[in-house]
Amino acid sequence: MLTLVGLSGFLLAGDGRSSHVILGKGTNLAHWLSQTKRNGEDRRPFITQKDIAYIAELGFDHVRLPIDEHQMWDDDGNRDEIAFEIMNDAIRWSLKHEMMVLIDLHILRSHHFHAVALRYPLDLHEGLFRSCALPRRDPEPG
Repeated sequence: MLTLVGLSGFLLAGDGRSSHVILGKGTNLAHWLSQTKRNGEDRRPFITQKDIAYIAELGFDHVRLPIDEHQMWDDDGNRDEIAFEIMNDAIRWSLKHEMMVLIDLHILRSHHFHAVALRYPLDLHEGLFRSCALPRRDPEPG
């Protein structure tokens, strides 16, 4: 069962149901897919399955994974497949070690903590969010 936690504090399960979730002790996986100058394969060894296993051994129940728009998509809204592989690895490893994952779309091209206001079309952002979405599954009868 796939389990992801969204920023709204709801749990999305692989069966399409959602419910409130309480996060306990978590840690941040910073500067991997956010606020880094690393690109491509250079990002892959920064955090490994061994690191995720160690975090779980320490008693954490979730990790926060910040991602930046420019790390995940190019200027035209095309996915960076390596970045998505890395993100999916982090999710898979965390679930294997019984931790939840909080994905934080941290820095957008239209919103940056230190930037002058930038203007990007909203339809581009809608496409970016849709490219992250999990396919909807209808609940099984019964």
